[in-house]
Amino acid sequence: MRLPLTSTATSLFRSHRTMQHFVCKQTSTVDAFGHSFSVYQHKVHGMNVVFYPIPGPLCHFSLCLATNPPNDKGLPHCLEHLCFMGTKDYARGYLDTLAVRCLSSGTNAFTETDHTVYSFDSAGATGLLEVLPVFLRHVLQPALLQPAFETEIYHINGEGKEQGVVFCEMQGRENTEMDLLDNALRGLLYGEGSAYAYESGGKSRCIAQLSNAEVRAYHSAVYRCSNTGVLVCGQVDPAATLEVIHGACQDMASTPRPVQEFGLVPMTAPQSRTQQFPSQDTSQGSVTFGWRAPPRDDTRALVALSVLMRYLSENSASPLYQAFVETPTPWASDISWDLALTVQPHFELMFDAVPYSGEADDEGGEGGVKAEDGDGEEE
Repeated sequence: MRLPLTSTATSLFRSHRTMQHFVCKQTSTVDAFGHSFSVYQHKVHGMNVVFYPIPGPLCHFSLCLATNPPNDKGLPHCLEHLCFMGTKDYARGYLDTLAVRCLSSGTNAFTETDHTVYSFDSAGATGLLEVLPVFLRHVLQPALLQPAFETEIYHINGEGKEQGVVFCEMQGRENTEMDLLDNALRGLLYGEGSAYAYESGGKSRCIAQLSNAEVRAYHSAVYRCSNTGVLVCGQVDPAATLEVIHGACQDMASTPRPVQEFGLVPMTAPQSRTQQFPSQDTSQGSVTFGWRAPPRDDTRALVALSVLMRYLSENSASPLYQAFVETPTPWASDISWDLALTVQPHFELMFDAVPYSGEADDEGGEGGVKAEDGDGEEE
């Protein structure tokens, strides 16, 4: 009679089998928390997997892909939606049903300027290991059928009205103050034509010209194992996780990581722009300053500048609040800041509800750009 393997023997066997397909690239400790993390890379596909074994019952994984937008058609945003529409092997809705059965509140995803993230949380490692291979299939091998494109992205209904989840979403927000300001600022900081100057969510007039063939071509070029990073947090067995990932990806094509250009334009002088936006209240607007930040691997400098920003604008006792808000005649009603951790990071400092009398410097007109004198950094 053959005796079953003990848990220790099973773990060693699984670890040995897993390391045939993955190589450990790095193991380090986060000093501030005392937790270690490990980075593995698939020997054939090049997929990177990061394990961060934080304590607690909750487990999490994120699938992250570098997705630079080549235009304003919103290709990264469209795929964020279409990847949930099923695969050749799994019907639409199966992933969410499986997630709920594995003690999760469901799946999630978001698109940023230069990357897209698909995430999942569950109570325990068992559910995570059940969902992970199915989620990978949805992301890397979606069906991308024409009916799904028409429903989720764009179509014209029987009444002649333009419809589509992505189209309507972007149509409802693209002319808001914050979106117009954000697009204008990125255009100034990185230069028109840069990947960062495009709207990764898409602009409605461009989405209306998009085809499912273009979505398929973009997915084939960008959604590759070599361009995918997996972050696993919680008390999850690395060997079991890597075995699951290998099983999900072993029949996928092994292709090199795509080269994605950012097209950054060197800044030679500060610039400013007046951006008009539709509003019922013409008595106020907003002012935002932007600066290119140090490189993203200069953690010390980025943290130092973040601390400085918090000191300047954290609450009503901060220097900027005292100078611009907490005065008899306020220049703004609120001040906030943000750090965009893209390949080329940048800081934003925002003044909201700034009084506007109609006599401001509008030489550039709507969307006009004016270069300032001096040798300072970009604005």
